Amino acid sequence: MALSAHPLPDSLQQAVNQARQKAGEFYQFTEDETPLLIQSQDGTASGKTFSVFYQYLRAVNPAVLPGQGHRNLVFITPLKSQIDLPAEIIELAERKQVKVLPFLSIGDLADLAFIPWGQEQQGEEATNKNRYQRWIKQATGLLKRSLHDGPNAAIVAFNRLEEELFTHARLERRLSEEADAGFIDEQQWLQDQLDKSNFNLVRRLQEACVELLNGLNTDIETLMIAAEHDLQGKPQLAVSMLQHLFPFQAALYQRCILLATTKKFDGSVTLLRQSKEGHFVHYTRPLDCLLGQKKVLPDNPLGELAQLPEGERIDALKTQYFVHDADSPVALRDIRFTLVLDEEHDAYAIFQQNVTKILLSDDV
Repeated sequence: MALSAHPLPDSLQQAVNQARQKAGEFYQFTEDETPLLIQSQDGTASGKTFSVFYQYLRAVNPAVLPGQGHRNLVFITPLKSQIDLPAEIIELAERKQVKVLPFLSIGDLADLAFIPWGQEQQGEEATNKNRYQRWIKQATGLLKRSLHDGPNAAIVAFNRLEEELFTHARLERRLSEEADAGFIDEQQWLQDQLDKSNFNLVRRLQEACVELLNGLNTDIETLMIAAEHDLQGKPQLAVSMLQHLFPFQAALYQRCILLATTKKFDGSVTLLRQSKEGHFVHYTRPLDCLLGQKKVLPDNPLGELAQLPEGERIDALKTQYFVHDADSPVALRDIRFTLVLDEEHDAYAIFQQNVTKILLSDDV
């Protein structure tokens, strides 16, 4: 029996969309909602993902100013291919002044052909390679100095970035050529070099951003406001780099939809802070501690708490493990997060890998 595909009649498609819209109300919440858990086991194509984004954007309250108690959405899914925002959601986010930002791994930041999620419609212009080249070209024009100017750390940082970008692109090109020629040994050596270059490139990117910020001699909130009025100047360049390299830092000052794969959930976030002298430095914080305003503990007390009687265990968890961090940048600005874990069953398998230690190798 032959199977043929036919589009749904308009009336049936309209009925399906209306049913999805009605079911999507299950994900409603307000911007100042207290913590809550919504668990859904609706099947594929039921509209869960669309509804989560739509309900978040619908709930944006213009009376709550960005940076003063606003809510961000963190969407985490196991596979990169599952991060696919409909054009309708991207357009609605723009109207609501919500930034769609990827939370990328070192490998994705260093992949010059990578196009961040939510920017696919821009095509080749959105690749990391073109993005980084635009930053360097823009910085070269903005940071030009006369012979009478003193040394400029930002110029030096962008020169280093340009050299590292050239080296990285050359390694990627050579690896592709060796793979086409079938030279296995040379491929492995080049891959090792490229892995090292990944860290170097991301480090140079972060250095260039930090030095640019230091040269502007202002705080990030003021910078964000300045970038809205000067689309070609240093503030705009700095904010563009900040959003791509330090997305959770940007989320402290503007509403964001942050997109990531599940492996990033069990990792750390790189943030920025200003020293007493006004210089920016970067530091890391576990993602779960940042989202939950939880203090980073020097020692994990779970082993000891597990030995307590059941009646004491819950209170001990609250006071000794889930310790509120009043000094967290999220707590200081009263920023809230809605966390969406897509394909939760797959997420647990990934989390399990991160806490599993292999005591014997396959060779034993």
